[in-house]
Amino acid sequence: MDPSDRGVWHLNGADFTDATLNANNGVNFGSVDVAVQIGNGKSFNGTTSYIDAGNNSSLFINNSITVSSWVNGNATDGHIVNMGGGWTDPGYSLFWLGANIRVELLPVKTSYDVASPSYNVWHYLAFTWDLNSRLIQTYIDGVVVGAGLTYNGPIGNPTQNLN
Repeated sequence: MDPSDRGVWHLNGADFTDATLNANNGVNFGSVDVAVQIGNGKSFNGTTSYIDAGNNSSLFINNSITVSSWVNGNATDGHIVNMGGGWTDPGYSLFWLGANIRVELLPVKTSYDVASPSYNVWHYLAFTWDLNSRLIQTYIDGVVVGAGLTYNGPIGNPTQNLN
């Protein structure tokens, strides 16, 4: 792990341990069935089943961020990575919103949508932002699919836990 990593969760079996030194270990909430796997991933319904990694200050990101996840999505909406960043809550969020993948950064709400990839196939989704360039970049399977929207920042300190 890179010492600057804030959190890495492999979601192997029933283990939701943070692989970084920050120990932002996850807790299973809702109906995450640890026996149900899609390849090496877990099955979440995006609403009532999730992993909660807490609200440790090591997860507060102000000046630059990269959020990434392997996702095998379907046509329903659902958060992928969320620590505030939606509605009026300070923080950051990456989620599947119908036909789009959405990035939200707050406290000054900035939403950025790109067309979602195909359903029921594994995709590597990510977004980056840094205070110097102010540019939000969204990636699907390692290819930049959205760049151009700027967010002046900084990202506010979330009041919600990382899910």
